[in-house]
Amino acid sequence: MLRVLFIDQNSSLGGGQRVLCDLISFSKTNLKIKPFLIVPSLGYVTKFAESEGVEFSLIPLNEMNAGKKSFLEKANYLLDSLKCAEIIDEFIDLWRIDLIFANGPRIYLPSVIGAKKFSLKVHLQLHLLFERGIEKCLIETLLKTETVKSGVCCSKKVFEPFKNVYPQKMKVVPYWVSPKFLLMESRREPLRQKFKLDKENVAIGCIGRISKTKGQKFLLNAVFPLLKENKNLVMIFAGSSDFENAQEEIELKKIVEESEYKERIRFCGQIDGEEFYDAIDILVVPSLWEEPFGLVAVEGMARKLPVVVTRSGALQETVINGETGFVVNKSEEEIREKIMELIESKDKRVEFGMNGYKRVLSDFHPQNQMRKVMEIAVQNG
Repeated sequence: MLRVLFIDQNSSLGGGQRVLCDLISFSKTNLKIKPFLIVPSLGYVTKFAESEGVEFSLIPLNEMNAGKKSFLEKANYLLDSLKCAEIIDEFIDLWRIDLIFANGPRIYLPSVIGAKKFSLKVHLQLHLLFERGIEKCLIETLLKTETVKSGVCCSKKVFEPFKNVYPQKMKVVPYWVSPKFLLMESRREPLRQKFKLDKENVAIGCIGRISKTKGQKFLLNAVFPLLKENKNLVMIFAGSSDFENAQEEIELKKIVEESEYKERIRFCGQIDGEEFYDAIDILVVPSLWEEPFGLVAVEGMARKLPVVVTRSGALQETVINGETGFVVNKSEEEIREKIMELIESKDKRVEFGMNGYKRVLSDFHPQNQMRKVMEIAVQNG
């Protein structure tokens, strides 16, 4: 039985961490793999590990601010990496590890340093976009080492900057929808009641970390005129600022509180998608940054929702414009126009929803995509 050490740079709930948990569970159940886990802190991932009976430990990898990093953060990261590598070495020896699965770029360096001492191989799982800068240079350097045996990018957009570096090592395997989003029965009625939605209400939903890059304020400005025109329209935001600047969430809520539509704009805080998607009618992903994949859009399609997304990174790969939803420029007018089109046509909402569901089954099915990733990771491992 192959003993694989999964290492993540984060333990809180996020797309990359949900993917990691899926892979651990899949490896245990479907492959001859005994998983182990190391993360920087207790949280969503460690709770999952406990529920699955997976041994885990913690490493002192400090959090870093989102966006551009300061010189001090970069210097501290090198020190953190050396400390983490020593701890990784201890657990490689204790757990008799055969392969390291490094999930996320900040954990790559300590994983490679730790693995080298034992002549182990490392697989890199990349779900963030690095088109330039020191992070990209570091990943390129690690790809060229003998210790790194393989890597997987979650989209063509993420792969593009590395396509000429070491193409035989780095592959593209689009991520997937977690099995629960395909398997669970619709809970539309109880969830509609939970969010105090009437049969006449059309609910627009936006879920994710509240930040400038995720575009909640941009979406709110686009939706205000629609709320004025349609008295049955409701806007629901799910998520919180999390590790981002809390000021953005404060400002967003202040704008809502001072508006005449505050009774029809709701915040439900940090919530998992299964408690959200079935309650709404239209899912909007208004990202202003370049999305590496677009997991929320895939989850929405799995729950048969029409999706409106901005022309942002890999969202353009995920959503088929005019078939599973709409892909629009980062324009309030354009996103408002397409949301209005879906508000006015229930038939189109149903059509796009079904098309999206079929696309998930063909292109983002969890069993198919997870098997592809793990076959790459463990091959000659």
